[in-house]
Amino acid sequence: MYRPRILLWTASAAVFVIASALAARDARACDNQTNGWVNGVSNYWHGTLGRADYCNNASIGPDRQKAADCAWSFTVSRFGPAPDGACARQAIENSPQGRADLDEFVRNWQVASGGDCSAASIAAFFPHWHGALGKAEYCNNASIGPDRQKAKDCAFQALVSDKGVAPNSCLRDAIANSPEGSADLDEFVRKWQIASGADCSPSSIA
Repeated sequence: MYRPRILLWTASAAVFVIASALAARDARACDNQTNGWVNGVSNYWHGTLGRADYCNNASIGPDRQKAADCAWSFTVSRFGPAPDGACARQAIENSPQGRADLDEFVRNWQVASGGDCSAASIAAFFPHWHGALGKAEYCNNASIGPDRQKAKDCAFQALVSDKGVAPNSCLRDAIANSPEGSADLDEFVRKWQIASGADCSPSSIA
């Protein structure tokens, strides 16, 4: 009475084994020539993602597809087309190392462009933001004065201009609203209220 169930399980297992084998075959590189081409260029492909004169720059930023397109374009330009281009590209980008490289590239550029507003990212950008508030050639001048919003905008613009942070980055508010950022802006406004004569308290008169 149990034979039909055994046969059904055996058939299902066979289908699973065949599907797994096909998936494994598809996950590998293609014919031998293409496989050899992939093995010969993979290190170069990886290197393009780390060099500013190739793909590691703001024109690519945290866009995974642009990064993959850039690395592939430089690789083909350097070594010529693969015997099977579509398969070779898939083999490189979908390999464990290729996926890890692209994941890391995107993560780094999300931080660098201000797409990541975690505490670690705020801490990484804060010193430059803080410095801009203290330098006359940036924000510490009469054109900003005791205007808190102007000071906030100016310090953030220094990140955009100097660090490649995206103009619409969440860092604009994240840094300014952090305890350190808020304290910096309070102090900036206080000093410029005194310097501009807007503070007529006894301590300022004295």
